[in-house]
Amino acid sequence: EQSRFDRARSLARQIASSMRQGDAINLVRMGESAPRVIVRRPAYQSTAVLDEIAQLTLLDDRVDASIVLKEIEELLSLAPEITRKEVCFITDLQSATWSPPDSDEANRVRQELRRIADRARLTFLDVGEPG
Repeated sequence: EQSRFDRARSLARQIASSMRQGDAINLVRMGESAPRVIVRRPAYQSTAVLDEIAQLTLLDDRVDASIVLKEIEELLSLAPEITRKEVCFITDLQSATWSPPDSDEANRVRQELRRIADRARLTFLDVGEPG
């Protein structure tokens, strides 16, 4: 059976492989370890993104989702010529990330998600344990 990380990489490969003419992809890792933004400039060719996905390794670090979400919001400003944008979160939906116990942090996560949702379609792809 595949690990959650392997399932996430597989989904990321599927997304990158399904790019159409004119599509662009950025790649961001949810985590504290640098670099979080793996592909900063919008990539119009899937090959470079697929290479980066293949090199990703599992990190065991805490995630402050609000910081990563802020970086994603900044990426949405790149390539203004692309008017339809989508942000895909490939995640195991751990509550520690998406509903942190600290109310200030939880509010920051909600605010950043709203800001992103104002500029892009949000999709959450769950790679958590089935059931």
